[in-house]
Amino acid sequence: MIEGSSLREEDKVIKPTTEEVIEAVQSGEADAAFVSRDLSNVVQALQQVSPYLDRCTLGGASLMCRKDSHLPNWWNPAWRRLLNSPRHEEFCDRIDTIYNRFGQSSAEFCLTR
Repeated sequence: MIEGSSLREEDKVIKPTTEEVIEAVQSGEADAAFVSRDLSNVVQALQQVSPYLDRCTLGGASLMCRKDSHLPNWWNPAWRRLLNSPRHEEFCDRIDTIYNRFGQSSAEFCLTR
């Protein structure tokens, strides 16, 4: 059972692998796909209908919550404030200073670079 879903159980298609998800949509067995991992493979194979895919979603950390959750009401504005703040730039500068010796750069972690 998928909590919060208005679909009947017999209308849900659950697949254990990304390949099976892609195949189910392409064959018409499923009308849409919702995945929490291997998203870049799905995006390459299927038509994207959400405009909300970015570098974090495709290759990094992301946040998923129930559709009736109030977390996005707090998280989204807070995240935008952080990205537009001097603190975010300071954090990104520190990444280059501290972690560059390990082969990592702020370009991998900072959305503004």
